[in-house]
Amino acid sequence: MGRQRQVVQRPDARRSRIAHPRSRAGGSGRGRAPAQEALKRFLGDQLAALSAVLGNRTVRLAWLLAGFLAGLWVLVPVHELFHAAGCVATGGSVTRLEISPLFGGGFLERHFSWISAGGEYAGRLSGFTPAGDLSYFVTVALPHLLLAPIGAALARRAARTRHALAFGAALAAALQPLASLTGDAYEAASIPITRLAHAAGFSAALELRGDDVAKVAASAASLGSPAAWALFVAGCLGGVALVALLLVASGGVAPRPEPTSGSGWTRRDVLQALLGAAALASGAWILKRVFFPGRLSASGRASLETLLDTLIPEGRFPGHRTTGVLPKLLTELEGSRQTRRALVEGVELLDRGARHAGSPSFRELSPARRDALVREIAGFAEGTLPRFFYESVRNRAMEIHYASPAAWKALGFPHAPQPEGYADFAEKPGA
Repeated sequence: MGRQRQVVQRPDARRSRIAHPRSRAGGSGRGRAPAQEALKRFLGDQLAALSAVLGNRTVRLAWLLAGFLAGLWVLVPVHELFHAAGCVATGGSVTRLEISPLFGGGFLERHFSWISAGGEYAGRLSGFTPAGDLSYFVTVALPHLLLAPIGAALARRAARTRHALAFGAALAAALQPLASLTGDAYEAASIPITRLAHAAGFSAALELRGDDVAKVAASAASLGSPAAWALFVAGCLGGVALVALLLVASGGVAPRPEPTSGSGWTRRDVLQALLGAAALASGAWILKRVFFPGRLSASGRASLETLLDTLIPEGRFPGHRTTGVLPKLLTELEGSRQTRRALVEGVELLDRGARHAGSPSFRELSPARRDALVREIAGFAEGTLPRFFYESVRNRAMEIHYASPAAWKALGFPHAPQPEGYADFAEKPGA
């Protein structure tokens, strides 16, 4: 059995230390070790794990570096896609994600209209609008919260078997919070800090947010205020604290102690497996919901039709049912991933708002309450998903509606208005 291969049976003291990183007592050996001693022990275990994987062999170092580079090549686009997924999943919108061609930006650009090959960095979410500070924080932190624990778990498994290539690949994910100290880590920490400062009256506080510490430092210098520098330093310290917390919470790359007898799983093993499965499932769910959205169900189409009843009702003037808006609108909006996702989640938002108002669904609300809910969605900030949904449906529905002969004839036009016809001329130009 795999778990019966006890590396601790080898006499080498360093290898024994790796297999049981927490078996040594710190300080006096009694009670809880001081925080400084615990941190020193944790870092020592990580270095010892690296040393054990290398085994003083140059060829292993080469394999580790090859694995690290391969892991990095995969990690950069995945990391950036999780940034975009975090924004969209929390109600924000994404308009531009830059990924270097070296990391597959050219390939992704052909499949996603909002991805651009190139940019100043290996990868950067350069065009996005979060739906508030919580959405902003999730956008920045999600790749690290999901990928760092998974990378650390894979690195621990590779360290047990001394598999240098796999260890290097996993290390790229496990150490990504450390690489983000001057980027994502600062930005995530600065979100609550600058919001509190802004609420306290420092109006320029929000200018000290960003994923490039050097540029934020330049902004702090241009403000010429001690408060700006204090916020900048607080953001840097907060970023360091977040990185340390995430690295420790991920468990590090040093293998955990093997059970002393038997081959069954310990409670720690079960908990780690459950947490890993939950992280993988949640990441997969977010990616599928954002990048591979489904289509409207029958009840969703009925709610969308009710929204069109609210926007273009039947009456003395032809409504959307007369001009056949719904089938054309569905065909167009379900034709791309972004509008399809907005359509599904926007209709869900309508039905959820109706349930809050005490009705089973949007289509069963009274006309007055439907109008109020639609106005509420239309009032969301520009760039948020509810506003994008509302404008996509309204704008395209109006275009389809007024392109219908039933609509423009009701307006008194003898022929179609521009751009299909020639409303500015009595006759066709050049006739």
